Amino acid sequence: MIDVKYPLPARQPYPPFKNPDDWRGSRETTASETRGALIRQVVADATDDHIGKHANRDHPWCVLCEVRVQNDGVIPPEPHQLARWLRDTLNDAQITVTPEQMEQVEDAWKRDELPDTPDGYGIPANLGIPDEAVPAINDFLIGLDTYTGLQSEARHDTTARATRYLILNNRPPVDDYDPDEDVAKFDDEFLTRSELNDLPQAEPLIEGVIPRHSYGILRGRDGTYKSFVALDWALCLATGQLWQGRYAERVPVLYIAGEGAYGIASRVAAWERANNVKVDDEWFVSRRSALNLHRPGPAFDHLLAHIEQGGYGLVIVDTLRRVAGAADGNSSEMGAVVDNLDRIKRATNEGSALALAHTDKGDNDTRGYSGIEDDADFVWHAKRDEDNLELTNTKMKDGPDGVTVHLRTSSIDGSLVLVGSDGIDTSKTTESQLTLLDTLRHTFPDGAHTSPLMKASGLPERTYYRAIAELRDAGHVTNTGTKQRPFHELVRSEDCHPLPDGNPDLTCTTATTATTAVKPGDTATTATPLIGGSGSPEWQAGEETA
Repeated sequence: MIDVKYPLPARQPYPPFKNPDDWRGSRETTASETRGALIRQVVADATDDHIGKHANRDHPWCVLCEVRVQNDGVIPPEPHQLARWLRDTLNDAQITVTPEQMEQVEDAWKRDELPDTPDGYGIPANLGIPDEAVPAINDFLIGLDTYTGLQSEARHDTTARATRYLILNNRPPVDDYDPDEDVAKFDDEFLTRSELNDLPQAEPLIEGVIPRHSYGILRGRDGTYKSFVALDWALCLATGQLWQGRYAERVPVLYIAGEGAYGIASRVAAWERANNVKVDDEWFVSRRSALNLHRPGPAFDHLLAHIEQGGYGLVIVDTLRRVAGAADGNSSEMGAVVDNLDRIKRATNEGSALALAHTDKGDNDTRGYSGIEDDADFVWHAKRDEDNLELTNTKMKDGPDGVTVHLRTSSIDGSLVLVGSDGIDTSKTTESQLTLLDTLRHTFPDGAHTSPLMKASGLPERTYYRAIAELRDAGHVTNTGTKQRPFHELVRSEDCHPLPDGNPDLTCTTATTATTAVKPGDTATTATPLIGGSGSPEWQAGEETA
């Protein structure tokens, strides 16, 4: 017997259905059947539709494809192929075995009545089968064993996979795989060491707080002001305001108010008054109620379409418990919820999804299923002591964790807003700006040209040019070179605030009380004060200020 080896193409995400109603039988017929019957129908239809297509297609609901995957790309001989091989082998050897004799052998094999021998199965002598035919018949039966075992395991896996799809989408799957698609396009998925360097470096949404292309968790016990923190992040992003001294890229934000939209208006109004800025309608949108991410339906489809059309950079889900539906929070059923949070992330415009979650009784981890945090790219933990709030970053996939930010609440118009724990506005200088200032101060006290300054600071090119322009426009750095070849030096003045380490001879120009950084190209008449330290974790935590 010859095993056929085919390359394994990338597994496709859907079974071969032309449309959601393309079942064997009508939707009305299947509606009264159990979920198990529906799933078995999915697997049967996928397998029947896919017979003869194994060489260039791979469906996750096709049992025959799964057999090939489990057998390392080898398609074992199927029963009809084994029967043909046996017939040809016996004919070539001029051995006669009647169809009736083979039917009796197969019936005994199916009933597990054939005894085991060192050479395989024992063939009963009363069947009258010639001794010289027994080795070939044994190979035939062992081939049936192999195929049947692989098929049983494959049927279990495909059924489990189809069940997960139905739970996630609450509808039969749809095939969106083009059989004429050139497999060569998948070559672009493989990158050499040098090609890795050519990948664009993703800019964060909030520097050191919320990365792009991520799914994150903000967790804490009840009453730890998680919603206020999430809203603070959202509104800073929606307006382009710095968050506690960290740069925030202006992006549209969608806030899914799972616990109801009432009360959000007063919080937003208080934030606008505290920051002296108006939030534009198209940049901050709220969904007034939760939806089911465990067994999603039309509402979830509409949500994904709305996110794509709105070009949102951040989607906030408040809270995870409200969107989990009937899922058991302590079991793998929450995996479906996490998967759909990832789908929300992928629907954004190169943005992220953030879910607010409650912690366990010990206030250590997110309550329930461990996969909630295991799959997260970043996790923030909120703790509250009266009016003081401590935010600690416990996980940051592509950056350092352990950063702590200390905040406190301030009452405005009957609502609360968050400020630095010492009452000083820390939204004046970004971490990238402080990195450049430290580099100039310690490495280039007499100034430096662009190339060595950028290299020594370690900042990405885009971040460097943005930060140096903001520092120059704010009056902290001056260009004593030319426009074509700038030479940057720290500005020294006796009338300004000292830099964070208290060094009296490194000072900047007179500060104002502006709450936003001057962007490149804006006209700056006065400088923005430098608040904070030299970039150490203590400064990042907001514990030390000038």
